[in-house]
Amino acid sequence: MNVYIIVGEKNTRKSTIARCLCGCSYSHDLWRDIEDSNGNQFELFVERNSSLQEGTGILPQDFVNKINKGIPHNGNTVVPTDILVLLRVQKVSDGGSNFPDAQTYINHFESQPNWTTKALILLDQPASQTTPFPSSNQKPIVIMEPHIKTDPINKTAADIRSKLGWM
Repeated sequence: MNVYIIVGEKNTRKSTIARCLCGCSYSHDLWRDIEDSNGNQFELFVERNSSLQEGTGILPQDFVNKINKGIPHNGNTVVPTDILVLLRVQKVSDGGSNFPDAQTYINHFESQPNWTTKALILLDQPASQTTPFPSSNQKPIVIMEPHIKTDPINKTAADIRSKLGWM
């Protein structure tokens, strides 16, 4: 399982970047075809249009269970090989529920057999701030976008796509 993670606080354009990267407008789980710079294509499962901690929220183990059980796709149930998730840096209390911080989700993902953090996209976080990061031997692509609130969104999305090697 290749996991691409967008991390930022509230109002750091996480959802907007996800929509730009996937070329779609969505409000629920979906599958998107992605082509890399070598012409290879893969299907990316995009989990919702907000962080895992927001709205109805989902805890790390519940999310992993959901993915490992498989996701409906073209009339079948499929376990994705590539997923995109959005996370808030800090823990979130929403509607009486408490959801952990991004680091807790990342640690849980990496503790799963065959789950690999491929990219960590950090929005609006100064380099001096402690950032979430896989703690094992995983070496994801780390993309810092500290000017997400001021740069044009298409410029930021193009920069991220380029660093990921996506067309």
